[in-house]
Amino acid sequence: MIKLSSVSKKYKKVQAINKLSLTINPKLVTGIIGPNGSGKSTLINLLTGLVAMDEGAIKTDDFEITNISLSSEAIDLPNSYKVAQALKLFSISKQASEEQVQELIDKLDIRDQLDKNIKALSQGNKQRLNIAIALMGNSKLIILDEPNNGLDPAGFVLLRTLIIELKSAGIGVLIASHLLNEIESVCDEIIFLKNGMLQLHEERESIMRDYKSLELAYLEIMK
Repeated sequence: MIKLSSVSKKYKKVQAINKLSLTINPKLVTGIIGPNGSGKSTLINLLTGLVAMDEGAIKTDDFEITNISLSSEAIDLPNSYKVAQALKLFSISKQASEEQVQELIDKLDIRDQLDKNIKALSQGNKQRLNIAIALMGNSKLIILDEPNNGLDPAGFVLLRTLIIELKSAGIGVLIASHLLNEIESVCDEIIFLKNGMLQLHEERESIMRDYKSLELAYLEIMK
C-alpha cells in the first residue's frame, strides 16, 4: 500500500495539495479525476518523487518509489533522436530486455515509426512512445498522466487492453484523466480531487450504485 498522511504542497501562492490523506493499492487500477487545477499532476509528481512535499508523509508497505514508472507528456524526450534510438536508450536505463522492447513496439503499434525523429511524431504517436517507455522494465505501478491525449479511437482500445493486461499480470495502474468514460471503463477505484483536497475515494462499483454513472457522480461531487 502507498499511504499519504496530511500531505501538502504549495507553489508560491497556490496550494496545489492541501493536507491530503489517502491510501492507494498498487495492485489495482485507480483513477484520479478532478477539474483543472485540482492537484492531479502535483499528486503524481509527489508519488514519483519529482517534487518534494511541504509537509506530511508518504509511506509504503513492501513497495519502493523506484517501483513506479511514469508516462506523461511533461517528460521531455530527446527530440533529436529517432524513435528506435530513444527506445534503446531507455531500455538500457530501465534494464529492459530486447524481447520486451520488441513486444512493446508491437503492442503500441509503433513499428512504422521507428525511423522517425521524435520531433516529427504526431501527438498520438508520441503518446504511444511515452507509454511504451513507461512499460519497460519491471515496474510494479504504472502511472499514466492523461494517457488518451492525442490518441485516436484505435489507440483508446489499445490502451484499455494494455491496462487490463497489466492488472492481470499483477501490475497496478494509476490514471489521471479528464475522460470520465475511460476511467469508468477500466478503474477499480476512483479518487476525486478538488482544490488539492480529497472529495471522495471509492470503489467504482460503489460509485455506480450510488450515482448511476461516473459523470453524474462528478457533477454532484464537484459542484
